[in-house]
Amino acid sequence: MKPEEILNKWADSINNGKIDLTLGLYSKNASLLPTFSEKAYLGVDIIKEYFDKLSLNKSVQVNFIKDSIVIEKLADNIFSTGGFYDWVIDSGKKFSNIKARFTFVLDLNSSTPIIHHHSSVVPR
Repeated sequence: MKPEEILNKWADSINNGKIDLTLGLYSKNASLLPTFSEKAYLGVDIIKEYFDKLSLNKSVQVNFIKDSIVIEKLADNIFSTGGFYDWVIDSGKKFSNIKARFTFVLDLNSSTPIIHHHSSVVPR
């Protein structure tokens, strides 16, 4: 898969509530510094806790800002991707549209290509 395809697959899995598919993109020892937690999540089993909690919302959507995405080759089949995305979350009580920035480090040789993911809310 190409980096763009991995990003699209990740967003599609989030948008369709398919957390098992989301987690299937993270390597066993991946690290996640997520948008909505102060905790660092290390390892796919721990990363699952974050996405399980996020999925408790009535609806969660993430939309990449396509013209913001930068892809850089770091080594053979290792890529860094970064840019901005919008999170749209309906908790059932509150509707939020949150702008965030992201970085993924991807290993295209792996069937679980996400080895690192950082995301943070864009300061206002």
